[in-house]
Amino acid sequence: VDDAIGSYRHAIRQAPWRVGYHRRLGESLLQRAWQHQGYERRVALAEAVEAYQRALSLVPNDAWSAHALGEALKAMGDIEEADRLINQAVMLDPRNPLYWKHRGELLLVRGDGPAAARAFRRAAELAKPYGFFPSIFGPLDDPEHFLDVGESALLLGRLTPAQTAFTIALQFDPAHSGARVGLALCALGRGDAETARQLMVAIHE
Repeated sequence: VDDAIGSYRHAIRQAPWRVGYHRRLGESLLQRAWQHQGYERRVALAEAVEAYQRALSLVPNDAWSAHALGEALKAMGDIEEADRLINQAVMLDPRNPLYWKHRGELLLVRGDGPAAARAFRRAAELAKPYGFFPSIFGPLDDPEHFLDVGESALLLGRLTPAQTAFTIALQFDPAHSGARVGLALCALGRGDAETARQLMVAIHE
């Protein structure tokens, strides 16, 4: 990875107008980031963000660069800007299922269950007819998948993503009792016993 980074930087010095060199540098820097922890990871992520920003400045309407920059910013914790860029990628290339999937993931983090469900459903609709990575895109319209996501988040004490995941499951199956139980548990976790009671009564009925 270090050799690749050095090579791409040399290429950029020779031809700074070549957007592909900046993209590849960003990819290599991301690979370096995931090989490290702490400060070294943050430095590599910041350098990847800079590389993708340069690529996007060269071709402002490039969906690939906007998406890659959004993913790098998400890794750095800048959810607002990441959301803006990935949404830009979706608008520029609305038939790319990966962009829709990552859009859904950001909406899940932000707690917008209905919008996340729409994004995940669109990703599945675009990918399934072509058999495109079924293990990745196949479960994206399956309520059981999001029930598992919600349960995992709940076990970790992450109430907002848990509640959002259970809400997504209900978007796909409004009668899903497991998702309603999950929402009741989230209400209990927030100290809202009355909402939890109402949800459980509705399930029993």
